[in-house]
Amino acid sequence: MSFEPGSAVQSIDNPGRRGVVTNASPRVRPSGTYRQVSWSNGQIDWCHEAELEAVDSFERSDPFALAHAGSYGRAADLRRNLTYVHLSGRLANLVWRHGSRLAEAKKALADTKDQIKALRRQARQAANSARSTMEKRAQIEKRRAQRAPSETLFTIRWAVA
Repeated sequence: MSFEPGSAVQSIDNPGRRGVVTNASPRVRPSGTYRQVSWSNGQIDWCHEAELEAVDSFERSDPFALAHAGSYGRAADLRRNLTYVHLSGRLANLVWRHGSRLAEAKKALADTKDQIKALRRQARQAANSARSTMEKRAQIEKRRAQRAPSETLFTIRWAVA
């Protein structure tokens, strides 16, 4: 198949790789004719005509025709197309999902703050309890240290025979 300069082509091995045949004259080799192609990513290569196919925009836009022709593309093409569909068609869902995640994060933050308050309250109560226990112990020690005055009232003596 011969391609005219300016023809839209794609690689048979990689249908996601599309380009345009340049004005450079074709190189004829014993293995076949090579055409210079300017790919959509800016790269320029010489490709064998048997490795190229014309891009028919109507047929290429129909996914059933592409599947029937066995032209599937690469995994990277599928990821790019799915990302495009997801972002262009369901942007509202994406924003809503991020909003719900934000609400979940705010609730989790509020729950964590409540837990911190409860733990601080328990720490204060434990400190107060320890302080009161120490104060009671100090009072008991103080009482022991205070000896009441005593005097002898009587003495008992006995003997065992």
